[in-house]
Amino acid sequence: MDLTTPPTSLVADLEHNSPSISIDKLKMELEHWQEQCRRAENEKTKLLLSKLDADDLRKEALEEMTRLMNEEKEKDSEKYRLQECYQRKMDELHRKNAKLKKEIQKLGDELEAKYSAYEEISQGLKFEKLLPEKKVKFTKVEIIEEEDTENDAFSNIDCQFLVTAKIPCVLQGGQALLTFEEEEVAKNILKKQRHRLHVDTDKIELKAVPVTLSTGLKFEIHAKISQKKINVSHLPDDIPEESLVEKLELYFYKSKVGGGEVDDVKYDKHTRSAVITFLKTGVADRVAKRTVYPFGTGTSCCEVKVSQCLETSLQRLQTYSGISRRTILLTDIKADQEDEESVQDMIEIYFQKPSNGGGEVESIKCLLTGRKLVFFEEDSQMPQNIA
Repeated sequence: MDLTTPPTSLVADLEHNSPSISIDKLKMELEHWQEQCRRAENEKTKLLLSKLDADDLRKEALEEMTRLMNEEKEKDSEKYRLQECYQRKMDELHRKNAKLKKEIQKLGDELEAKYSAYEEISQGLKFEKLLPEKKVKFTKVEIIEEEDTENDAFSNIDCQFLVTAKIPCVLQGGQALLTFEEEEVAKNILKKQRHRLHVDTDKIELKAVPVTLSTGLKFEIHAKISQKKINVSHLPDDIPEESLVEKLELYFYKSKVGGGEVDDVKYDKHTRSAVITFLKTGVADRVAKRTVYPFGTGTSCCEVKVSQCLETSLQRLQTYSGISRRTILLTDIKADQEDEESVQDMIEIYFQKPSNGGGEVESIKCLLTGRKLVFFEEDSQMPQNIA
């Protein structure tokens, strides 16, 4: 028999059993039920203790949940406050940005107006001048390519420049360079190497030798100035390349800057410059009359520089041996005077006299102390000796 078995009446047991039931059996039955009662009491006590523990845990859980809910409400309130503050700051920044954009646009318009006024004033100050006539001659024939139109054939201005480099020569102390008008005079002076000059009471001794020069250099620079292309530099680097190309095309299409329809825009991000090609000839000349333009990017305004597109090439590089037959070098100059100008005058006077084998002096340079660098250039009177 256990706790789940319903109890039976002791009287019922006595009625069904015989009177011979012993008292011992009844005692055992009583002890059994007393043990069951003790167990039930212990179980009840354990359940009460468990309930008390559960109540404590439930209370702690409720308190923790309340604390977390309060913290969440505080965080939500702080978040809402920060969002409102951030939104106010963003609205203020948007207002300032819009105001700055209007100011930039206004300044850009004012700058454009000032440039236009400057251009009008410059045009008003210009005056016509009759160009001098100059004889020209036929030089060469160039074939027009099939893809070029008649206007394209004259869209470039071709220029050629002949450059002849000056030949350097070091003039040491105690030396002088003397150039005569006639070559024969220089030959006569060189025949007699040693010369002793007597001018009044002053004496000068010197030696005449030929001038030794280094190799000369001459070349041609060929330049093509395009009448359809311009070069735009100092472009901003804070906007995307595609957007910059579109803004350049739209800006130089405007008639107020002298522009026209744009055929192509090539941008170089390394040099922050672009080459703009117009459809019609002559547009580039109009635009390049001004060298600086105000260029707006939407968020800022900057100045860009405009120049005509120039292509150059170096051709016909030549070297030649420089020979100066009308110039002699005077060395070992020993003079009583220390005044350089006086000694130079004495040398010039001496070598101008025909009795001394001299003649008309074209130029002279005397140096008593130190050293100087002098330059020789091509003599148009002499035939060229091109190596």
